[in-house]
Amino acid sequence: MTGSVDTQFRPGEKTGNDIGFIRVRKRPASTAFDIVRAVRVNGKPRHKYVLGLGSLKYGSTERELFMFWIRAFRSLIQHGLSVEQRFRFADELTRKGVLPPLAEQCAARAMEGGWIGQTATAVAAWLDASCETCAASQPPPRTYRPG
Repeated sequence: MTGSVDTQFRPGEKTGNDIGFIRVRKRPASTAFDIVRAVRVNGKPRHKYVLGLGSLKYGSTERELFMFWIRAFRSLIQHGLSVEQRFRFADELTRKGVLPPLAEQCAARAMEGGWIGQTATAVAAWLDASCETCAASQPPPRTYRPG
């Protein structure tokens, strides 16, 4: 299913985080990540689903982490988010505990072409843009464990 996320500014509406935020749903064997928007229904706060980013099993391998990022970025691109919005959500995913992919993986897959290569190029651009914060920290363990 392809479509576009409503990212248009409308006078009178709240600006800033107008698309939504990342909701983390922890399950016994995995964690799911979705973009949701806070809305009120009958005066009560609710999360309105906007876009699914994927899920990770606990103890995911390096390849599974890489493919999670590829699918998440592909979903963001297909739904019409700008580069800045994609980078903001990618940064939010790392703050919520998802390990970033290795730059070597992105570079190797970008050479292959096709949709994975194009998406790997977008992920590599995000890694390059957030390089300053990554370089200062110790490398994390390379399997996903919930925070």
